[in-house]
Amino acid sequence: MKYGLAMVGLDNGLFKAPFTEHGTITGLKKLNKPEEDYTAVTFEFKFGSGDEDKGSGTITRYKDGTVDAMYEGSVMMGGKRFEWQSIETGKVDKDGKTVKGLEIVTFPHSPEQNSFIMETEMDLSDETFTNTVYQWK
Repeated sequence: MKYGLAMVGLDNGLFKAPFTEHGTITGLKKLNKPEEDYTAVTFEFKFGSGDEDKGSGTITRYKDGTVDAMYEGSVMMGGKRFEWQSIETGKVDKDGKTVKGLEIVTFPHSPEQNSFIMETEMDLSDETFTNTVYQWK
């Protein structure tokens, strides 16, 4: 299955112009035994302009290359701190080093903050990620 903008309609004018964020992954830990049908890892990450924007998450990779993930963290926006949660589904590419997917981010304790969708790309070889963020108009 190919994930992309056309599949979910992100390119149809419903969203504001996207912006991109970059980050680094730290503390990557494998959670299960190699003979199991999936690989689960947990990690921490930082993004944005400072140490204030951070989170953690768990990624489960299945034998067919499908990935499910859950993340949570906090971010500073407009001088306020917001807690966020997200879920992601994606696919590992053929070389096994890059995960591409779609992520939905919500702010459960901040109803004034809109949810958004991200196209994600995580490079497992150098432990970095790039997210293209789309917000509702």
